[in-house]
Amino acid sequence: MRRTKRFANFALAACMGVSLLVNVPAGTVSAAEPTAEVVAEGATESETVETSSEDATATDAGSGVAEETSLEQAEEVVATGAETSEADFEWNGTRITKYIGTSTEVVIPGRCTEIGENAFQSNWTIETVVIPKSVTKIGKRAFADSRLLKNIVIPDSVKEIGEGAFAITSLKSVKIPEGVTTIEDGLFSSCFALTSVTIPDSVVTIGDAAFYECVLLENIVIPDGVTTIGKSTFESCRGLKSIKVADGNTIYDSREGCNAIIEKATNTLIYGCKNTMIPNSVTKIGDGAFHECTKLTSITIPDAVKEIADDAFSYCYNLKIIRGYTGSCAETYAKKYGYTFEDVQGKITTSYRTHVQSFGWQAPVTNGTMSGTSGKAKRLEGIEISVSGNANLGIQYSTHCQTYGWLPWSANGEMNGTTGEAKRLEAIKIQLTGADKDKYDVYYRVHAQSYGWLGWAKNGEPSGTAGYAKRLEGIQIVVVKKNEKAPGLDYARVNASKGVHDSRAYIAKTNGAITIPGSTDSTNIMYKTHVQSFGWQNWVLNGTMSGTSGKAKRLEGINIKLSNAAYAGGIQYRTHVQTYGWEKEWKKDGAMSGTSGEAKRLEAIQIKLYGEMANRFDVYYRVHAQSYGWLGWAKNGEEAGTAGFAKRLEGIQIVLVPKGGTAPANNYKNIQSVNTKAYIKK
Repeated sequence: MRRTKRFANFALAACMGVSLLVNVPAGTVSAAEPTAEVVAEGATESETVETSSEDATATDAGSGVAEETSLEQAEEVVATGAETSEADFEWNGTRITKYIGTSTEVVIPGRCTEIGENAFQSNWTIETVVIPKSVTKIGKRAFADSRLLKNIVIPDSVKEIGEGAFAITSLKSVKIPEGVTTIEDGLFSSCFALTSVTIPDSVVTIGDAAFYECVLLENIVIPDGVTTIGKSTFESCRGLKSIKVADGNTIYDSREGCNAIIEKATNTLIYGCKNTMIPNSVTKIGDGAFHECTKLTSITIPDAVKEIADDAFSYCYNLKIIRGYTGSCAETYAKKYGYTFEDVQGKITTSYRTHVQSFGWQAPVTNGTMSGTSGKAKRLEGIEISVSGNANLGIQYSTHCQTYGWLPWSANGEMNGTTGEAKRLEAIKIQLTGADKDKYDVYYRVHAQSYGWLGWAKNGEPSGTAGYAKRLEGIQIVVVKKNEKAPGLDYARVNASKGVHDSRAYIAKTNGAITIPGSTDSTNIMYKTHVQSFGWQNWVLNGTMSGTSGKAKRLEGINIKLSNAAYAGGIQYRTHVQTYGWEKEWKKDGAMSGTSGEAKRLEAIQIKLYGEMANRFDVYYRVHAQSYGWLGWAKNGEEAGTAGFAKRLEGIQIVLVPKGGTAPANNYKNIQSVNTKAYIKK
């Protein structure tokens, strides 16, 4: 696609009026120039984010000394506290209106409360600026076009930063101060060296072209509170690898780990990157969503997408293979703009990632690419798997986990296994779900400690080992049309014949039946509690009691999550903790609520579903409270337990019921409620 107009320097031309990067003299900073920092005052070096870029590999290889020198220089300026002479500035009261000095390092005097509009604009001398705690506002275009500016110390006293304030500078890593609520239009536009940015939770609005043409920017996290993202905000950020919206955001999301920003109300994908996988729930791809994403080579567009803006893929020079369904909007768009169209009917994209010992979560891979490590003796601890390309196809999977055994099924991107518990995965089962499951086969093979690559398993067969305490180290997964030829020894750049390998897919000491706990066909609710003296108990599910009976042991913490969820959404909960009272924030989807190691009792709990799960199910729960015994059932966020009596919780049951279904009985799983009230308070 070739566009007749271009958004280059949108923010600058529209709101700043500064010169563009044309005829740059020797000594000025290019996109590959190293080191530029924006840090909140008092931040340590570890609080800034340094991210390498594949676009700057050659330059960065020799830039380490320059980066360290620059940071040390900034820190030294802060430490000495030697203010720049007030005579080097023009003033209007306590507002600086212009810097007229010649130093490369500027420590703004404590007299200053505001840095005025254009105060440092087009200054090609300054490299380091330290702003005092007396400053609360930085005006429009204050440092715009100051092309050598690499380091700036901004205190948390600054609550307002005007539009275009840092456009066309050499800042590399940005930490916006806490308390800033608006990232104004064009704030960091054309910051060609910028590789990372930390947006604080206080931000509500991100303005037009705020990060336009930040070509080395790699990762973006949008906080919970952001309600407005402007036009062209991330356009031409062609280095973006990861885009994520915080789970609690009510306006936008990054559902299914898609690496994109989606507007919830309209299901419109408004910004994507080279690693975007468009979810099946998206119905529109917005204007400029992938503008100048030059590293995007192919994209699969689900059949649910009914509208693609004309400029959605403008200047994506390397995009050749749009994939979609015959007769779909994707095909029409591809033909209109000269892209090759590939029919994906029957071609499924399988995406998965693993949590690896020491390294944590790896980036997602697809269609047989190995996830895990090779030759590093690192265990796999968790896995997430999803499929796309057919709305009538899903996937579920269970792992055999050290200590726990076979875990309940997870589905469609949910995590199976553990994180933070140092538990190895030893085996896995994967199977397809949905109306079209019989039209495909899912193949998978694993690299097992001592045995190397094992043979391919398919369609729910076990893969790995049993009874040998051997870790999984790597995995390959691919979905193909039914009865297509199975993958061979040499597949997706993994040639198992070159090393230790075994033709068996599953090596077990005994060949007994494998039982997966919980339901295969419906959602399971899982929970575990931290019990006084005993510590964390194992996961239980679907109404099984967690805690103790008759031992007078307090519950101190709880984790709750869903598995094999039939719909989007999840579960959230909070507890009333001895001394602390009700937790201010709701925990969700497996995070711990309560305390561990503080000897604090839980006294009450609230649990509720969110998302589509809340529309489809009710969650019921009841607790065993000290002195009162088992209380009645609470549901959907109601309190359960006691208040004002200093009584511990000792046990809990949690059940999911289809929306509007019958509540669990008072005698449920042979446990009788002795009190009809769910919550007893003074």
